[in-house]
Formats: sequence, structure tokens, C-alpha cells
Amino acid sequence: MPDIKERKGMAHGWWIACVLLLLAISFVFDMWGDKRLIREHKPVDPKYYSTNTVRHAFEKAETAQAGYQFECSSCHELMEPPLQIPKLIAEHEDIVLRHEAAMTCYTCHSRTNREVLNDIYGTEVAFGESENICRRCHGPHYRDWKLGIHGRVMGYWDKTKGPSTNKTCVSCHDPHAPKFPLMEPSPKPSRDHYITGGRNAAHDEPR
Repeated sequence: MPDIKERKGMAHGWWIACVLLLLAISFVFDMWGDKRLIREHKPVDPKYYSTNTVRHAFEKAETAQAGYQFECSSCHELMEPPLQIPKLIAEHEDIVLRHEAAMTCYTCHSRTNREVLNDIYGTEVAFGESENICRRCHGPHYRDWKLGIHGRVMGYWDKTKGPSTNKTCVSCHDPHAPKFPLMEPSPKPSRDHYITGGRNAAHDEPR
């Protein structure tokens, strides 16, 4: 049988266990503090976390009309390319050229083959690889883009977990007017998680 010292030690152990249990219950049910109400935050606008790009980049030289897909050459093969750029009409009347003053449509578009683009040296470039045109004049931006510093990178930063893809220049920039419009910054992170109505209300007031 346990002696007196052992029985006293067991009694002390039970007392300590009971005290700790009561403390745990008081913390769980917040018996001593003020009742805190969760602050309801305004939902963040989806545009701040959307993975969609600003523009839709064309992979092919085609357009949609009345539910049908048409290649650019469907119309342009019937036309003689003008030496001077006329006023844009029909499919192109919404285009405003605000690039460099010396640029014309044929700086980037092939005069003879509407299914491809061409760079400043006359090399044909597929629509899906239009960054190879941009790099001829925007070398520093192109190098930053290749490194993932400029533009949008989708996928994984850690290449061991999966691939990453650099979205092309025209996924964000309008090639006819590439200057990017001013953007509204996303809201700052909020630290105001709770509000109270008790003695700590002044302390908990958001700053």
C-alpha cells in the first residue's frame, strides 16, 4: 500500500490536473475576457486575384463574325495592299494606332501573307510567337520577360513542382497602343480581425 507521502503526492497531482483543466475550459469559453465579435470585411474584388490576363492573345490570324470563324486572308487575299495606310474600316475601325510615329500596319503585319506577322527584318513570325517581334525594339523588356521579371508568369516558381508559362506581351499590352493604362492598386492587408464592446474597446479600435 502507498505510504502517507505517496498519497499526498498523488493528491497534489490530482489538484494540479483539476486546476489545469479548469484553466483550459476558461480559455476555450473565454470566461474572463470580453466577448469579441468578428469584424465583417468587405469581400475582395475578384480582379485582384484573378488569373486571367488583361487581353486575349490571338494564336491565329482569324476573327469571328455571326458565329463563324474567318481567317484574315479570306478578305485580304482579294485586296491589293495599299502603300499608304488608309482610314481603317470594317473589322479594323476600332483600332487606334498609338505606337511609334513611324510605324504602320506593315511594321508588324506581313504585306503579302496575312496568316503571319513579320519583324523589322522581314522575317515571318507566327501570331502565337508575337514576342519575337516585340523583342526587336524592346530588348530590355524582352530579357526581363524571359527571366520572369516583367509580365505575368503562370504555374510554379519552383520548377521541381511543375512547369511555368510566361504569358506573351500581347496578353497584357495592346500591340496597336501598348502604353499600359493606370491600374488601381489592390487594398492593403487588414489586421482588424475583431471588435469589442468592453473595457478594451479603445485599445482594439482599428488604427
